[in-house]
Amino acid sequence: MNELSIEVHAKHLSFRNYKPELFEDCIESLWIVETFAEEVDIVIPPNQFIDWIFLLNGKGYFHNESYITENRLEGIMLKPVYLKLPPYIKALGVRLYGNGLYPFVPLKGKDLINKNIAYANPDHKNLIREITAAPDSKSTISATYQFLKQIHSDNREKESRLVKEFYLYMKSNENCSDIRAFCDQTNTNYTSLNKSFSKILGITAKKFERLIKFRKAIKALINSPERLTDVVVDSGYFDQSHFIKEFKHYMDMSPSEYLNLLNSTSSHTIIKEIDLSVI
Repeated sequence: MNELSIEVHAKHLSFRNYKPELFEDCIESLWIVETFAEEVDIVIPPNQFIDWIFLLNGKGYFHNESYITENRLEGIMLKPVYLKLPPYIKALGVRLYGNGLYPFVPLKGKDLINKNIAYANPDHKNLIREITAAPDSKSTISATYQFLKQIHSDNREKESRLVKEFYLYMKSNENCSDIRAFCDQTNTNYTSLNKSFSKILGITAKKFERLIKFRKAIKALINSPERLTDVVVDSGYFDQSHFIKEFKHYMDMSPSEYLNLLNSTSSHTIIKEIDLSVI
């Protein structure tokens, strides 16, 4: 069974996050969420991951006010996502790095950026049924790995090599990394990197770098909401007004409005405890 890295139990929700056992260069984590007697509202900041979501008990949920009733692929999001999880829903998610989906599904980034789309490949129907019909979490995750092994393509993983290498570089140099430094240290052509980003992720390398910078800042802000000035400096923004402008660009609200939202109800406090890991 996968190592349980995070387990959060709120009043009406259970969230379990597992480290990957296979395809570690593609998968950031697997998660299982369950709600209980009441619905739960969650705000997810813009993020650089792709989530492959499987509904395990046939119950749907609301994604930005759209009601979802089938398995989904959610791309990199440059705006916040608002979820409303009804009572007694259970879902599995495979959280993929930006380079992580293409080796399994030949979907170009431009077709998924800022989108939540249905995944219903008829050739995979039986494999997916093994996931959704599994009797317990261990069996669910085991069936998920079997599914991923069946559909993985080594050739497509090679096509996403540059994006994967940049992810690995960011993981090992989280506090002092940027695109130019990566290109210099790895002798990578910037144009080739940007072309790969546009194909695999659907955004330029520069926009991705900007998103990563914001993710670092919002993680720091949630952990230390009273230290806004330090967050601004440590995250590399020019000054507080620059950070607030960037925050409004991504979140459509100010930092103080976001913190007030998180603190407004117990159902929103879940986002404080779930890891907002940058890579």
